[in-house]
Amino acid sequence: MLLVDDEEGIRRVLALLLADLGYRVVTAANGQEAMAGFVEAPCPVVLTDIKMPVMDGIALLKKVKTQRPETEVIMLTGHGDLSLAIESLRLDAVDFLTKPVNEALLEMAMKRAFDKVALEYALKEHTDHLERLVEEKSRALVEAETLAAVGEAVSDVAHAVKGITSALKAGIYVVEEGIETHHHDTLLSGWGVVKRNVERAGRLVGNLLEAGRAGDYQFEPLDLSGAVADALGLAHLRAASLTIRLTSSVEPGLPMICGDREALVIAFTNLLENAMDALENREEEGTIAVDLKQDPNGILLSVTDSAGSMGEALQQMAFHRKISTKRWKGTGIGLMVTARIAEAHNAMIEVASDKQVGTCVRLWFPV
Repeated sequence: MLLVDDEEGIRRVLALLLADLGYRVVTAANGQEAMAGFVEAPCPVVLTDIKMPVMDGIALLKKVKTQRPETEVIMLTGHGDLSLAIESLRLDAVDFLTKPVNEALLEMAMKRAFDKVALEYALKEHTDHLERLVEEKSRALVEAETLAAVGEAVSDVAHAVKGITSALKAGIYVVEEGIETHHHDTLLSGWGVVKRNVERAGRLVGNLLEAGRAGDYQFEPLDLSGAVADALGLAHLRAASLTIRLTSSVEPGLPMICGDREALVIAFTNLLENAMDALENREEEGTIAVDLKQDPNGILLSVTDSAGSMGEALQQMAFHRKISTKRWKGTGIGLMVTARIAEAHNAMIEVASDKQVGTCVRLWFPV
């Protein structure tokens, strides 16, 4: 970390305190000296006095943020400089401390700053890893599907990655607000957004991996109700955050089928995710009903949402591998994978929709 203060005594004392806390400290006597060293060897965190000769802390903050926005800056101020401290927060400083510096408050401020750096680094690593997976699986899809189908799928994946990344950034912003304001509920709210979108990223990766499989399914005797329960468990957190009422009904004593449990959980989760996508951003409470029962055609799984009609043309296209629909976000990958899994299990798929009942997807599994 970089420590900047024009008073040698304060600089020496703070450097010793920070070293005792485990930080490797580089010091400078003013903003100009600090910036010269920062250009040569950037630090993740800068602790700087506001009032200094040659170049003050506000000017240093602006230059640091211009060169490396990811660097976190903590300001040191006297009791009479509160307005300058507030201005520094508007300029994206992470925190400020008043002189004389309290050791406990210094330790907390440094921890917050480095935690924020670590969170942003982890987000970048996760996003880079996800983008690498997208690139790898997109190449595999090029070999497996027609160019037209791949173009649709890659576009959907790119939009999904962009949406997840944007949501993660928003969640981090809310987490930072909670940290800065010491507001526990805000912190939890932001952390909930981050967790949900990490789960979304995991589901996207799962679909990409599933899309790259060449029919390598592990068929074994399987109770469908267990796979349905797993999918509902994965969908429950997001449904609660969107105020969607998620209900299920499972007929007891259903016969076993021969299937791949992991693949079926992915297929069922995709159906629930698409239903939640359709219900997102609506003022009224949405509902999704999951029903598993036996009928003359086999074991029937129904997923019904209250989002209204898809339209007849969209119903016919919903599971067509080469055509995606705006009503079903992520169709290029999610429902393509679902259709492939259903086909591998000899399951029939039907989509029905009207304004009163909503949209219902039905899958029949042979017994």
